[in-house]
Amino acid sequence: MGCDIHFYVERKIDGVWVQQFDPTIEDPTNHPARWSKYWFHNRNYMLFGLLAGVRNDEITPLADPRGVPSDMSSSLSSEWNDWSGDGHTPSYFTLPELLEARDKNSTFTGFVNIKNYRIYKQTGQPTNVLSDINEVKWEFRNQSHEIVPEAEMERYVKMKAFLGETEYITEIIWERPNRTISSFFWEETLNKIIELDPDPNNIRCVFWFDN
Repeated sequence: MGCDIHFYVERKIDGVWVQQFDPTIEDPTNHPARWSKYWFHNRNYMLFGLLAGVRNDEITPLADPRGVPSDMSSSLSSEWNDWSGDGHTPSYFTLPELLEARDKNSTFTGFVNIKNYRIYKQTGQPTNVLSDINEVKWEFRNQSHEIVPEAEMERYVKMKAFLGETEYITEIIWERPNRTISSFFWEETLNKIIELDPDPNNIRCVFWFDN
């Protein structure tokens, strides 16, 4: 079953948080704000892992899920209550927190075989990464395989032509700029949100997920 994000924005006006709506979205229905309340709704599990540790074990979250804010706007409180039983892992970030995170790197961990280890060494970014031991076991359930230290993998890469049927796998750790994880979120979405107030401290992003 897939997982989706429900991403909302609030602005502090006269000391009170007020829900904001995306002015760039034209609502095709007769129900105002049905669609414009969602500022970001793409399904990106790497981003979900970065924001709240949801659906991705390779990446360290920016922060542990914080729950919904105690002073959340009344309209978002009603929205959250409507999702009771289905919505999960609520959290929030201030706009300055997200802008700071956009310009940083995140650390990833995962498992790769010889082929993808070679790509990782050539480019600095691996492909076809397996997130944990269980995923490794499932991927190679019908093939002989062995998890080895990275130093040993370096040796196997050089002698690949002489290896037998066993698939060798190693765990790697690498960094990637956060802004490359869903450029639509970090660039287009945040740039729209920035326009809401000259003081980014007056902006807060609240979100949760559903399966």
